[in-house]
Amino acid sequence: MGSLLAGRRRQILRNGKIGVLQRPNADTVSDPISVSLKVFKLPYVRRPTGQEEGNPNDGQAETLADEMTSAGWPVPPLAGDQLVFDNRTWIVIRSDAVYEGETVIGYSMWIRGGV
Repeated sequence: MGSLLAGRRRQILRNGKIGVLQRPNADTVSDPISVSLKVFKLPYVRRPTGQEEGNPNDGQAETLADEMTSAGWPVPPLAGDQLVFDNRTWIVIRSDAVYEGETVIGYSMWIRGGV
């Protein structure tokens, strides 16, 4: 395990919460409807290059790729997927893979809502 993955795993396991990632409009029967996983919502938002200006209900959440894969989620998270945690529902507006070298170790999801 590389140092970036090790640090990311520690941060998510220590500060994350169990959430449910859902794809309400799955294209095929083989797509999972939802998976439970550990999610860490950052207390701030780093906007990716090219993303429109945000609004007060924007957030950023971090996950681990191996946890999503082992849960059977068809990575990556897509725009329109839903993330539910802390009794609030967030809509994924974008996700980017996080790499260590050439290996995908997680995903940064930009989320909106929290209603």
